[in-house]
Amino acid sequence: MKILIRVMAITMLMVFASPAYSETIQIFNCTFEGEATEDDVHAMSEKWLAAAKTLPGGKNLQIAIRYPVAASVDEIDFKFVVMTPTFADWGAFTDAYEASKLQEIDDELFKVANCGESSLWEGGFVE
Repeated sequence: MKILIRVMAITMLMVFASPAYSETIQIFNCTFEGEATEDDVHAMSEKWLAAAKTLPGGKNLQIAIRYPVAASVDEIDFKFVVMTPTFADWGAFTDAYEASKLQEIDDELFKVANCGESSLWEGGFVE
């Protein structure tokens, strides 16, 4: 009986502790190109985000730029983080991206930053 109560208690805690939603997060490891500055990256990111929001699945897309302050990040100047609320939004966005003019803006972004490596994550907030 004690085991059953423990299992039920753990299950209830997992349900209540889980985030209200789960977002899709793609994190790019980036380096500055040439004499590019943080302001250059920010300006290009605004332009990229405005274009991305016009694509299917991009309406709720968000971008964060993370600069290391005290971190172990070999040869990385910053992280370019792209987030959507759901994997469905992410899928619609990436499907539409291939045929969009956003790739032209990517070419402009690559003049200020090299963001070759990326990883895809799932996450959310705990409240």
